Amino acid sequence: MKDFIINVLSYIKQMYCPISRNYVGALHLTLQSLLSFYKYLGTLSL
Repeated sequence: MKDFIINVLSYIKQMYCPISRNYVGALHLTLQSLLSFYKYLGTLSL
């Protein structure tokens, strides 16, 4: 029973890790594009 729980936990971790990594990557990209957009707006207003 204990081995089963450990297997399930490691499986969940394997499934979750790529998702969270992709989420963080997407968030990072979104922030970067927002920053460049604000910089672009700044150059327009100047």
